Amino acid sequence: MQPSHNILGAILLGGGFCVHLALGTFYLWGNISLYLASYLKQFDDNVTSSSLAVVFPFCGLLINIGLAIGPNLARHIPQLTLVWISAIAFPITILISSFCTTQFFFILFYSIFGALFLGIAYLPPISMGWNHFPNRRGMVSGIILAGFGVSPFLFNFVSKLLINPNDIQANVVHPDPDGVTFGLRVLALCWAICFILGAAILTIYRKTQQRSGNLAETFTQSTTTEQDKEEVSAGFKSKEIYLLFFSFIFCVAPYFFFMANYKNYGLKIGHPLLVMEFSEHYGHLSSTTSHIKESLFQ
Repeated sequence: MQPSHNILGAILLGGGFCVHLALGTFYLWGNISLYLASYLKQFDDNVTSSSLAVVFPFCGLLINIGLAIGPNLARHIPQLTLVWISAIAFPITILISSFCTTQFFFILFYSIFGALFLGIAYLPPISMGWNHFPNRRGMVSGIILAGFGVSPFLFNFVSKLLINPNDIQANVVHPDPDGVTFGLRVLALCWAICFILGAAILTIYRKTQQRSGNLAETFTQSTTTEQDKEEVSAGFKSKEIYLLFFSFIFCVAPYFFFMANYKNYGLKIGHPLLVMEFSEHYGHLSSTTSHIKESLFQ
């Protein structure tokens, strides 16, 4: 007996949620940046939290590059294969970064190679969900992307328990360097479990779909007409589109700056780290609830 359409869809959404639970670790950098800077400082006195500030922007840039090339890869490689490649490669890059003792190689593996695989795996679960629920795309996006918001909220607590259980002010050199590397390796294992679990659930969905003879493998994309192209071209010539663009930049840029540097800022103005961490937890929780509300009203 084949599962119903909705049950099969629930399996798909569960797999996509787990995948995005791993992808959302992108936002964890603000919580662990001080500890990693203090760890690397024992090998290079020039390493500071400011010199590692490039990690978060590089992560954002490479995720967007992965987002851009993902749909093109999906035309030649099955979407599920892309998810499996990322599920294996991403934790490996994080594991390798935990053995790095130079700033250059840490940035290379953590924020460039690692983030690229995050970007590649971002859209396939959503695309598969859109194919399954073509008239409930908002619901699909909301449920799957809720994993992206839950992830930093959850792993902020886990990372602190692993790396800094005694709440040490790690702004010079971390007194327990082995704890930093051990914590990062355990986090890599946790992210691998989330990623591989999600990929496995999506594989179950795909195999069940194949047995039922209802397989839609193509990457979901809209059909563009000549009229659509003319309307888009006219839109780019309007003043409103540029006002919207700059408004978006000015709204988002402070948010990303805060996410990457809130602990550094808290130390400089004398706020307890607990207060700054609570602020970040609240932000992640708000992001998660917004995605859930989006799914409920679709």
